[in-house]
Amino acid sequence: MKNLVLFQNIVVFLSIGSGALVFLFFIFQKQSKELLKLKWLVLFFVFSGFFIDILLSLYSGEDMGGYFESFYNIYSFLVALCLLFIFRQLPLNSTFKSLSTVVFVVFLIIFCAVSLCTWSISFDNVYYNTFLKFAILFFVLYYFFWKFNSVGTIPITKESTFWFFTALFIYFGIPLVVTVSPKYISNVEPIAFGYLWQIMNFSTVLFHLLIAKMLWIMKTT
Repeated sequence: MKNLVLFQNIVVFLSIGSGALVFLFFIFQKQSKELLKLKWLVLFFVFSGFFIDILLSLYSGEDMGGYFESFYNIYSFLVALCLLFIFRQLPLNSTFKSLSTVVFVVFLIIFCAVSLCTWSISFDNVYYNTFLKFAILFFVLYYFFWKFNSVGTIPITKESTFWFFTALFIYFGIPLVVTVSPKYISNVEPIAFGYLWQIMNFSTVLFHLLIAKMLWIMKTT
């Protein structure tokens, strides 16, 4: 148990440090008017996830009571809203932008409708969250398929958009493995599950580092 607590503290420390790195990259870069809106959207997207990840690392759902579902549902709403606007700002084809707009708008409408019908934001949102993660991964794969089948003038690793979608793939792909594997989770010992959960949380560290790389590329282009 002591080793698990130590591992958890290390992951939290790395998550905070990598999150601070993203913030420093944003603050000390010279902001161009063309990219300023996109950078603010990305920063808000990163730190909304950073906040919920720290909460989930420090407290369990039982510790937070009814606030757990409320926080997580608000986060899901912000994810869909941020990606809706971020995808509109990125250099993507019209089909991608139109399809992503429809999917995220439908998600937001359903979320608001359920909230109004229940007069609460603390409803069980597991199916909506799973759908949202699958939708995000679909758009990530769509992006990679589109880029690898199009002729570009510069290497794909020199494009900031590539690093953003790679970050999305890691951040939402790794946790989804556990989300859709309830039978596997039920057979895992509590200590082993604790390590598994922290390994998933480590995806946040990789996410922050890849977003920092994205911001660095945006600075040099």
